[in-house]
Amino acid sequence: MVIKRFASLCAVAVCLAAAAPVGPNASATPFFRNPVVLSIAPDTVDCDNPDDPDNVEDVQIAGLCFFGSITAAYLTLNTDGSGTQIPLSNVVNVARNLITATIPLGQLTERDVPYYVFVVRGTDGKLSTAYPNAFGFDVTFSCTAALTPGPGDSPVLTSCKVVRTGAGRFVLQVNGPSFIAGRSIVLIDGQPCRKNKYPKRFINPSDGTTTRINCYDRLKDLLPAPVTVQYQEGIISSNSLLCDF
Repeated sequence: MVIKRFASLCAVAVCLAAAAPVGPNASATPFFRNPVVLSIAPDTVDCDNPDDPDNVEDVQIAGLCFFGSITAAYLTLNTDGSGTQIPLSNVVNVARNLITATIPLGQLTERDVPYYVFVVRGTDGKLSTAYPNAFGFDVTFSCTAALTPGPGDSPVLTSCKVVRTGAGRFVLQVNGPSFIAGRSIVLIDGQPCRKNKYPKRFINPSDGTTTRINCYDRLKDLLPAPVTVQYQEGIISSNSLLCDF
């Protein structure tokens, strides 16, 4: 208990500014340094094929001088926190220097480009420090660039996942860089899925390709099993994935 309290006091001491404001209007309240972001996890995601059906990613952000008082967090392409901000939702202080938050992947338009991570401390409104931070490194979040084979190529599978809808129905989500919407069929152990759906938000309007196919079938009876994708022209995916609950 004593060791834990001592560690807490040391952490506060680190966050005290070297020089507090002086003058007739100076406050007696301690003057604390700006928050410092040290890490975000995960820091790289395939934003075109998200695991979450709501197209979001839950992350943990750790740092110093958070004081359990972080009220906002955002991403930006600028190292000083300026420019267009992409706000994170569901910001929760889970520990004195650790928060969880949710990134809206649909708002991240850049691929293989770093988005810098910033937080705001609610007690005094201070923004976390610019990058590189006090320890000499950047903390960023990135969307990986997916391969985009042409419609005449064999489809490629990158991931598969079973999710449960609000109505309690199981759906097999099959993801890949470029399926042909309306002409791609999921095969479970070589057998066509009963119903294939192509969510509109995953379809590229410029060429009609999609990064996701939803398969509706007797999944509890059929999985685990190898899963492939076949075009109506008979072209089968160059790889298969073992999908399970």
